[in-house]
Amino acid sequence: MPEPPRLTEEQKEHQEEEERRKGSWVTGVVACRNNQIALRWQISALLGAINSAVIPFWATQIHNPWVRFWTAIFAVFANTLWLFLNKKSQLWIDFWNSALARMEPPETEAGKFRVFSGLEWKEVSKFPAFHFYMNLIASGFMVAWFFLAFVQFSFPERR
Repeated sequence: MPEPPRLTEEQKEHQEEEERRKGSWVTGVVACRNNQIALRWQISALLGAINSAVIPFWATQIHNPWVRFWTAIFAVFANTLWLFLNKKSQLWIDFWNSALARMEPPETEAGKFRVFSGLEWKEVSKFPAFHFYMNLIASGFMVAWFFLAFVQFSFPERR
């Protein structure tokens, strides 16, 4: 078997610089991905808390049926926006995950450590994934508000 060519000092320095540059790229992409995940968590926590607080207030403190109706319709639209935000956020997270997977060594290189590719990643990220459950919560609030908008007209003594 022929001996691999020896690198000059300049080639070694260039190779080391490329490794450092690649490391800083990975760090930046990981930071973008993690920021997107944190943003999605914060939006979901905030909107979940708002929904959880407003439903009892709506049920006990607002007595005008038309104000209740339009408040509930607004909440349906706000929760629809929440679903769209979750969807778009997941697209960005998938983008960053795939970028990180492309930066990893190919699967043909045995024994190399991979986080965003490989069999374990595919097993962990298969359906139903976490974002499915987050969308389920937003959908549940949306359905609840839609139901509340119209159920009040079924009980005339509530007016």
